[in-house]
Parts: sequence; C-alpha cells; structure tokens
Amino acid sequence: MTVVISFTNQKGGVGKTTGAVNFAALAARILGPDQVALIDLDQQGNASASFLGNEIAMREKPNFDDPTIAEVLQSDLSLLDAARVVELPELKWKNKIPASTLHIMPGTGYLKQLEGPLNQGINELETLHDKITEIDGQYKLIVADCPPNLSGLMANALVASDWVVIPITPGQFEIDGLTKLTQAMIRFKAKLNDRLAVIGVWPNKVRQTTLARNTFEAALGIRELAPQLYPFEKVLLPATYDRVAVGDAQSYQSDVMAHEPNSKSAAEFRNLTAEILRRAGLIG
Repeated sequence: MTVVISFTNQKGGVGKTTGAVNFAALAARILGPDQVALIDLDQQGNASASFLGNEIAMREKPNFDDPTIAEVLQSDLSLLDAARVVELPELKWKNKIPASTLHIMPGTGYLKQLEGPLNQGINELETLHDKITEIDGQYKLIVADCPPNLSGLMANALVASDWVVIPITPGQFEIDGLTKLTQAMIRFKAKLNDRLAVIGVWPNKVRQTTLARNTFEAALGIRELAPQLYPFEKVLLPATYDRVAVGDAQSYQSDVMAHEPNSKSAAEFRNLTAEILRRAGLIG
C-alpha cells in the first residue's frame, strides 16, 4: 500500500515546502526510481518550481490537455495524468547515492480558484483520498506539500494522509499554532480519517537562542493534548538549522542533497529523512 505523508502547518514561512521538496527527493533516492511522488497543493507552486521551473507554477487558467493537481481535483483525470517525471542525479557523498526519479503533480496559481474556507471551494473532502486510492500501490510513498491555512485543500490532504509532519520555527506564536492545528486534526481523525497521526514535529530554521530552546521544549508537551495523534514518545524530529545552503539549492532549482551533498544542511536532511522513513515503516 502507498504511504501518504503531508507537510502541514497553518502558518506560512515555517518550511513546509523546503521540507517536502528535500524529503521527497532524498526518499526517492532511497526507495528507488518511480517509487515516490510529490503533490503540490499550494497555489504558489513553489514545490513544483523547485524542479520544474516557474512556467507551470504561474499558470492561472485550467488546461485539461496538460493537467496539474488542480485539474485532477476537478475532473475524472487520474493523478498519473498530472505526473511529471524528474531525473535526480547520482550523489557523490561518502557512499554514492544512486540516481533516481521523482514524480511531481504540480501546483499552479489556478489552485486559488479551489481555495477558500473549509466549507467553500473544494469541499468534497475525500476527493484527494479517492484519487490516491485509485492508484494505490503505484508508489511506495506520496508526499503532499500543503497550503498554509486550514482550507479545503489542506483538509483534503489531512483526509488522505497516513502521517503528518509539522514544521515549526522558533517563535512565540508557534506553540499556539501547533495547538490549534492539533485540535483540528483531532476532529479530522475522529470524523474523517482514523488513520491520521503525526509522525513528528520538525524543528526548522533553528538558531542557538533561548527563544528556540523554549519553543521546542514547549512543543514536547503537545503529546499530552492528543496522545492518539502522537504515537511516538519522541515528539521532535531531527532539527535542521538556519543555513544558506537550502536557499542556494532552491535558487538553482535543486534539492540541497544534489546541490551541496557534503554540506551540513544535506547531513541534517539525511538525518531527518531517515527518521521519517523509519517511523513510517518504509525502511528498517
């Protein structure tokens, strides 16, 4: 069966897209060619642009002859009809990481026509789940990059997901946001998706400050609010720090592993990816 992992937070700028892109690219190298797909549910299309450039991401009108995830959600088209195959080069690290492929179902500006409050736009909350069920087993892993709000699109992702990764950055409002998202997921788990669980809270853009330490220490308490959502005693995933290599990789339309495989950022994302795959049961 295909495992679905969403990178989700109601707050923007915390690293959802950065995490989804780098995790999906390295997971594709670990799990093998044609085994990982990345669905871009954000109207900004940044996850798509990271590999495909801006042309598709900037599309504002539907094109059912060249579909994206937006057209798929509105029609009888399959997710496979929207898939673009990206070649991932071999990485020369301590041990060579072989070349692979990543399938991307791109997001576009047209997704904003499907956005809106939870009861507007795409309010058939099982649409994405049904599309994934149609191709169950085609991929070992599907990664979803979610929009930064609890809209119909994020709701679709939560209903379709087995696991959620929640990125947070140091800040006084991060724990409030984490609490509100957890409360929303409790409702989704009870009413729409009893599989839903949080694979971990991912500390991102970390700096060695008191604010960062306090933020992530406070995040540890979230498990007490919803133990049914947080099955792992270790709530926090391996951290990634505030480094320039990640931004540099994005500017070159690449993941950080391909752009700077020997950088500290690459090492951090290797640790993060391996831990998520282990918790999801995809590697030993």
